[in-house]
Amino acid sequence: MAATIRVQLGEHATELAGQPIIINGVERGVTDGPVTEVEAPKGWSIVVIGHGWDQTGPARYHAYEGDVVEVFAERYEDGRVPAGGLLGGRYFLRVEHPQPVPPEPTG
Repeated sequence: MAATIRVQLGEHATELAGQPIIINGVERGVTDGPVTEVEAPKGWSIVVIGHGWDQTGPARYHAYEGDVVEVFAERYEDGRVPAGGLLGGRYFLRVEHPQPVPPEPTG
C-alpha cells in the first residue's frame, strides 16, 4: 500500500454507516463515522462505497506514494437515479487530489 484514501461522509454518515469501501474491486475497509481512512495502491484506481446495486456512483482517482486523497460522498440533488439501487441512486463520490495528476489512461 502506498497511499491513504480519506472517505468523508459528512452529513450522510448515518445513512452510509457500515458500508464497505471498495477500491479496484477489493474491500479495503468499512465506513465508520463521518471520516474513514483506508490504505490504497498508488496509481489510477476506482473507488465505490457499498456493493452491487447498493453502491454509490464510482469515482476514479490517482494516488502517489504517501498521498492522502480526499473522497467526499455527495447526494444527487436533482432527484435522478443514474445507477439504480439504494446508494447508487442517491450518492456519488467526488475526489480532491493533493497534487496534480497525470492524464487519465485511455482505452
